[in-house]
Amino acid sequence: MARAVQVTEISRAQDDADLAILDMVRCGWSFGQIATATGKTRNAVSGIVCGVRRQDLKFSGEPRDAVLAGYRA
Repeated sequence: MARAVQVTEISRAQDDADLAILDMVRCGWSFGQIATATGKTRNAVSGIVCGVRRQDLKFSGEPRDAVLAGYRA
């Protein structure tokens, strides 16, 4: 039996905002700094980054170490 995949649709603007947050992480910003800059809570920033990383690990097909390297400064 095929495994169902849940798909959540987000707007282009939200996708761009999440990508900007991921770019800040890659540049070495802390979650607190990103929260201050974006007007989000630290927990919201953490949730965005962890959620994207989790999906990246699950669906990218790349080795785990390669995926995780993209989330380090």
